[in-house]
Amino acid sequence: MNFMHSAGVRLCIREGLVKLPDEETVVMYDDNPKSRRMELPVCPEESIHLRPGQDAIVRIRYGQSNLQLDMGWERKNWVTKILYSARSWATAVKVVNVSDQNVRIDTRTAVARIVEYGQFLGQPGFVRPGQARYEEWQQLIHERTVSRQARMRAEQLGQILREVEPPCTQTQRYQLPTKLLVRPQPQAAGMKMVTFKKSRNQWI
Repeated sequence: MNFMHSAGVRLCIREGLVKLPDEETVVMYDDNPKSRRMELPVCPEESIHLRPGQDAIVRIRYGQSNLQLDMGWERKNWVTKILYSARSWATAVKVVNVSDQNVRIDTRTAVARIVEYGQFLGQPGFVRPGQARYEEWQQLIHERTVSRQARMRAEQLGQILREVEPPCTQTQRYQLPTKLLVRPQPQAAGMKMVTFKKSRNQWI
């Protein structure tokens, strides 16, 4: 006898794949196999605002990428740098503003793309790490990016200049006191004391 049990198989019609419960991938039968290249865009989780020379880190939400699956992206105002872990996996993308204006990158903008080896996109702006164009990006990043030490020195210098500047409002200067100041008594209290002394003298 044949028994059938629910296995929870997931079908992906778009990719032509079958996902089993243990996450094993099985290719569906097709007389005309189609190209199933992988293309994973790397987008920031929240909008990024970069000042000139400022950088931001965008995490790659894909843990099995490697050097052969990475591809950077270049725009007019910013370039990218792939950051790798100890196992040569691409874990994040560093986005650097190399222009003289502020740059805003929204969550729908792909700062890089993960593609299979040999499936390089022939679109302008894309480049693979290790190529001459990618090395030019790294040189441009090195020239335009301000180091952490330089930023700290600039902040310290700005703090010193703010302390030296005159105050916004003019304050009056008073001389140092040379004697104790006696608080004057109210006129009504003085009149009462005088009246009391007179009445006492009259009683004596």
